Amino acid sequence: MDNQTNKARISYFMLSIVMMIWGITPIFAKTLLTSVSVPGLGFLNFGSAALFTLTFKLLRDRSFRFRLRDVPFFFLNALFGNVGYQLTNYAALEYLSAGVVAVVIASIPLMSVLMEFLFHRNAPGWRAVVFIAVCIFGVSLVIGVDLQDLVEGKVLGYIFAFGSVVSWGFYGILMEKMVARYSSQDLSVYQLCASAIILAPFYFANPAPTEFFSTHTILVILFLSIGGSSVGYMLYNKSLSYVGAMPCALFANFMPVVTVIGERLILGASLSPLQIVGMAVVIISACFVIRFKNQRPSLNR
Repeated sequence: MDNQTNKARISYFMLSIVMMIWGITPIFAKTLLTSVSVPGLGFLNFGSAALFTLTFKLLRDRSFRFRLRDVPFFFLNALFGNVGYQLTNYAALEYLSAGVVAVVIASIPLMSVLMEFLFHRNAPGWRAVVFIAVCIFGVSLVIGVDLQDLVEGKVLGYIFAFGSVVSWGFYGILMEKMVARYSSQDLSVYQLCASAIILAPFYFANPAPTEFFSTHTILVILFLSIGGSSVGYMLYNKSLSYVGAMPCALFANFMPVVTVIGERLILGASLSPLQIVGMAVVIISACFVIRFKNQRPSLNR
């Protein structure tokens, strides 16, 4: 087994862990959104995550070396990957059902394909595009979204949902340049600190009341910040440095699958045969896309 193959397998394992964590986080985040605004929850999440990653780094090496010209990129990464993605995603839920939003989010790999072609001249091939489309269909089976819901969705909701897709596409391209210069831990520290700085004015303009911070709330925020943000982005950025943006983006299709399974387990409901078929479609088509992507050489090399 060569080194690149070993790195790829490690990346896919890390991405599987990340998508399981990120698939569960919306279930818990929704329990807080009735009492705090989306930017407010984002600040509590990313601010707590920034403190955790900073503390971990101080205990480990206390080295904060970075180039001043890279600071704007840290804020761009935070704006697209953290702030932009989260805020547009939750804003879309104000107008569309969770199932419709999940199907739109499942188009992240297609956006990543487009971004790689535009910025790197890296063509994935028609077979990869076809299986990405099949993967989106599998997600719709798992979610159980009604075609009528797709047709009747409000335009503003679709704009927000596609805003999430575009944000994540840009994030992958931006991070591909940064992972070659910094470790995944350093990138997570700078990115999370930038996210907290961006959202701080929104939170302090309308802070959460004292009674909001119950034991349940604190535990949820700790899970969102440590698991979803600190660990999640660290593993995702490390995977980006190993396999690139498109294979990482493809794993986003597993998030709604995990969300549905998590909700079913919490509510004590069982999965239907159609949902099980949908999960199989997602997994098999994702494997084919990764295989075709690895076989396709970049046009700029």
